Amino acid sequence: MQCMIAATRSCFAGVGREETVPFSNIANVNFMTEPARITLQLTTPGKFGGEVAFIPPPQIYFGPIPENEIANDLTGRAVKARSAGR
Repeated sequence: MQCMIAATRSCFAGVGREETVPFSNIANVNFMTEPARITLQLTTPGKFGGEVAFIPPPQIYFGPIPENEIANDLTGRAVKARSAGR
């Protein structure tokens, strides 16, 4: 699945389908390292269901596994969007 992150939403494309997900619809962001994957749990399921997963660009690290910048950015944007909607 391909992912593009814009100013106010993220867009996912895969298997001939495309969906735009507003950050306010992201309930939770999970980052896993083996295999590297970011999973977004959605408040309201969309075309791809209640979860959308994608593979982030590779990170090179030594020592403890660092946090993923993309996952942290998505989490921050989702929290901000949900707070603005209240």
